[in-house]
Amino acid sequence: MVDFANPLGWYAFLALIPFLIIYLIRPRPQDKTIPSLMFLMKSPGMKRRSSFFRNFLKNILFLIQLLALLGLASAVMAPYTEMPINVSSEDSVIIVDVSASMQTEEGRSSRFERAVEEADSHFGSRTSLILAGNVPYIALEKGSQGDAADILDTVEPTDSLSNIGDAMLTSKEILGRGGKVTVISDFIQTHGPDMLVAKRSLTSSETAVEFVDISEEAKNVGIIGFVPGRYRSVARIKNFNKEPAELGIRLVQWGSTKYSEETTIEPESVEVFEFETLPGRSQLEISVSDEDDDLEVDNMIYIGSPNKKRMSVLLITNNPQSYLKTALESSKVIQLETAEPPIIPRIDHDVIIMDQVLRDEMITGTFREIAARVQNGTSFIIKAQDNLMDFTRLDTNSLSPASLSGIANDTEVHVRIYNQFTKDIDFRPTRRHFTAAALNQSIVVAAADDDSPLIAFKEFGAGKTVYYGIFDEDSEFVNIPSYPIFWENLISFLTETEDVRDYNRLIEENPLIVETGFHDADGKVAAFNLVNEKESSVNKGRKEQKLKEDTAEFAVEESAGTKRLPLDTYLLIAVCIILLAEIVYVKMRGDL
Repeated sequence: MVDFANPLGWYAFLALIPFLIIYLIRPRPQDKTIPSLMFLMKSPGMKRRSSFFRNFLKNILFLIQLLALLGLASAVMAPYTEMPINVSSEDSVIIVDVSASMQTEEGRSSRFERAVEEADSHFGSRTSLILAGNVPYIALEKGSQGDAADILDTVEPTDSLSNIGDAMLTSKEILGRGGKVTVISDFIQTHGPDMLVAKRSLTSSETAVEFVDISEEAKNVGIIGFVPGRYRSVARIKNFNKEPAELGIRLVQWGSTKYSEETTIEPESVEVFEFETLPGRSQLEISVSDEDDDLEVDNMIYIGSPNKKRMSVLLITNNPQSYLKTALESSKVIQLETAEPPIIPRIDHDVIIMDQVLRDEMITGTFREIAARVQNGTSFIIKAQDNLMDFTRLDTNSLSPASLSGIANDTEVHVRIYNQFTKDIDFRPTRRHFTAAALNQSIVVAAADDDSPLIAFKEFGAGKTVYYGIFDEDSEFVNIPSYPIFWENLISFLTETEDVRDYNRLIEENPLIVETGFHDADGKVAAFNLVNEKESSVNKGRKEQKLKEDTAEFAVEESAGTKRLPLDTYLLIAVCIILLAEIVYVKMRGDL
């Protein structure tokens, strides 16, 4: 059905009136001298045919000009027709997952390569393209299908996490209401808001949402955790498969292998690997057979470390075989000297630790000397022991950050402040602890269930004093790798040594970095790694069924509608063709 946007255009047809009048006016006869012999040379039949032909030719010219005027008058009325269209396909936003898991090789192609191929069939009349990495990136806004295809040909998957939820909310800002959003991904959501919440927001704006899962079954063995230490670091390696995997581990620096070993990881289990933190830059690499590993990006971590400086520690103890002494001796950063009371050497150390000391063996003047050294910059650590309350009352009251009042039983260790020496440390419950209260200006770093300080410190002159209230003999903490790492980090904190964790970062911490490796950050070169268990979980598993349920909920059907198609342009083109035909006709008649 044809309608008109400018009804006043009907007045344009009035132009036909003078046109018809001009054709109806007969021209005045003119006198001409004609030779009489021409009447003898032409037959009457020919004359009649010629006269008829001339009248017919005159009618053709009339019809051509009439059609041209009718076309121009109709164009003035702005005619249009309503065309049925799929409204959702007009404005289309395609979200392509560019996270690390999209590098998974499945057969002869990767998940990302299949995602690019799938995107070609979802382009709309106006296509927007969003790349869903750690931070959504709008690669194209309401461009052509050709522009979208050209951009996708240049895009590569990143080593970052997947933030599909924020990418979907970004598409809402582009579309407003209506339109269609197509998400092409393996749907391993590792960062940002939940996809279902974002979908609800889109469907409330009458926007159709389609999830296209391009993942298939895959296998993987990868590094899922990394705790850097100044001299010893810990990596966690997981076998996601249902069969055992043969694993090769190498510690590499400047192309040279510093350490290597072979091991077997059981199905769906985690192997903890502790290794030396080399000075400067290094890499930890794992090698797995191709049939057991379809994702390579999590097979290596980069390791950064500052220049190492040995810290002098004086351990005052009457137990030469303590857990703490063993942990301190295992550190290459600590230069340990042990003193057994009553004999105490000259105190000129960076850190002094009191552990399992017999009260009767301690000379009272020793604490005065310790206090003087702390005033000048040395740090002092008071460690939990059975008779510690006696020491606190008599000698260490001014040094201790906590006031002890009794003994309590089982408690969890609740970290209140995550800093250089508590971050990534797996504290275990303790069967005993002192009920205590923090003294003025003390900072409680970890506390018991009853809020008694378990780790606290305070400034004391130019130095620091620390209270450590976990009984080693009553906690499993001493039996795990975190124990020596904790003490090494605590001593580094007290001596204000550079934190090795400042040289080792996660890739999601900096949205501008999308590739693992060494990058400049905050004025220093740091190692950026993936180490994310969810991103490495490339097995399809139960994800497919959950995705179907989420897709069915809050679904919006693609809506049908109409689009106004203007016809005036087509009429003007037709008029131009008619006028061109008139010129050709007049030329053929011989009037030009």
